[in-house]
Amino acid sequence: MKLDINDTIKNLARHKLGLYFGKDSSQSLQVNLKNDQTIVTDFDLSISELIKNQLIEKYSEEKWTFYSEEEHDELHFPACVLDPIDGTRELVKGRDECVVSLAYMNSANLFDPLNHGWIYNPFSGVEFSSTDIVLPLLSKSKQEPLGLISRSEWHLGLHSELMKKNPHLILAPRGSIAFKLALLAMGSCDFVVSFRDKSIWDIAAGTVLLSQRGYKFFEAGVEVKSLDKLRYEAPLLWVSPFHESDLLPHLVKST
Repeated sequence: MKLDINDTIKNLARHKLGLYFGKDSSQSLQVNLKNDQTIVTDFDLSISELIKNQLIEKYSEEKWTFYSEEEHDELHFPACVLDPIDGTRELVKGRDECVVSLAYMNSANLFDPLNHGWIYNPFSGVEFSSTDIVLPLLSKSKQEPLGLISRSEWHLGLHSELMKKNPHLILAPRGSIAFKLALLAMGSCDFVVSFRDKSIWDIAAGTVLLSQRGYKFFEAGVEVKSLDKLRYEAPLLWVSPFHESDLLPHLVKST
């Protein structure tokens, strides 16, 4: 199942970004604090409302549920799992390291062929989809493994222990987790690591995409094969199987 609304989402995103950041910008991005003290913008709310309405209108008889960062209760499959803008802080700054992250999950099983992931960068217009034709993963490169970590974790030094044990690794800071997973899916790096817990809406689309392309997802050193939890505990690792043995021993939960 896939909603045929990707073009609608892209048009809305381009329109709003033009209002906020374009050369003829005429509005300020509306930013508010949620109860948990994280920020939300009218961009987030508009995308979330658009997809929810389309889901209700087209697929109510199929009993798909809607689970979004901006509107969530209980998660039941099949489900549409959405982060309307992963990387809201990057969006507010006008930085292009943020994406719309949308997963259509027929089931929690990461290897379900009916699952579909879609990630869209509204600044660059680049999109990644389960329908893209991709080549099989290449064999292990002779170069040092390149990984991505969030800018906030980088500035806090949460990666220092990993780098101390693995000085051969190359690690670089990038924006939102879904943005980094999209870069991994397109082969721009060898792994993504997070030292902070993530909600399912943060990672669903990217993890579905990566699983379909042969990458693995680990939570505290244990491979995840089913996205059936609302929250995943750090350390988290998405990696090609060729670099799995390099990283796993150093990314297990402390006791």
